[in-house]
Amino acid sequence: MQEGLAAPPSSPVKKKKKEKYEVNGKERRMIVNIYKNMQVGEPDVSRATVICTINENTGIGRNIIKNAILEYERTGEVKSPIWRRRYLREIRKFREEGRSIYYLEKTWLNTGDVSSKAWFDGSIKSHKDAFLRGLKTGAPNPTGKGKRLIILHIGSEKGFVPGGLLCFESKKHSADYRDEMNGVIFREWFNEILPRLDDNYVIVIDDASYHSVKAERVPNSS
Repeated sequence: MQEGLAAPPSSPVKKKKKEKYEVNGKERRMIVNIYKNMQVGEPDVSRATVICTINENTGIGRNIIKNAILEYERTGEVKSPIWRRRYLREIRKFREEGRSIYYLEKTWLNTGDVSSKAWFDGSIKSHKDAFLRGLKTGAPNPTGKGKRLIILHIGSEKGFVPGGLLCFESKKHSADYRDEMNGVIFREWFNEILPRLDDNYVIVIDDASYHSVKAERVPNSS
């Protein structure tokens, strides 16, 4: 470079989106909907152009996009991922066998949570009218969120299992309520629940870490 001449400014490097190599049914339907909309606006658009456009806008891997489009062209429908289809087949089989299917789930609740809606008396015309009748014009708002409760329950189409509720107060004040549950708590609750279920039952459960723990430590070579 000659002395006294400034180098031309370099163009900013465009950061490439990280590609997704696994998609769910909703994302597969999105791929097909974009494909159909592009065909309506430009009937002669090539499949390669569609795949490139969807990839650049969503970050979904090109092979996944291509397979979703090819499957739609071949079958005329958007199929769910393989694991979901397997799950639905198994559930259908269990129902045909007349087996009781239980669903297990955990959530949390702040004791200060209130509903934004409430029943009201249409005959009350004003705050003064309510005061004279000894009534209130709305539910009082709590001063804070209150204590956090961790809730675990199990149920079937017959309703919740009697005695199946596990509810305890959070101690860690973590942003993720899942931090409060561990394998010891879950196993104790689970062992107490099993005798309460119908014979030949099936339990639908997710893959939370505390659902699968080692009963005994594996000995090492030392």
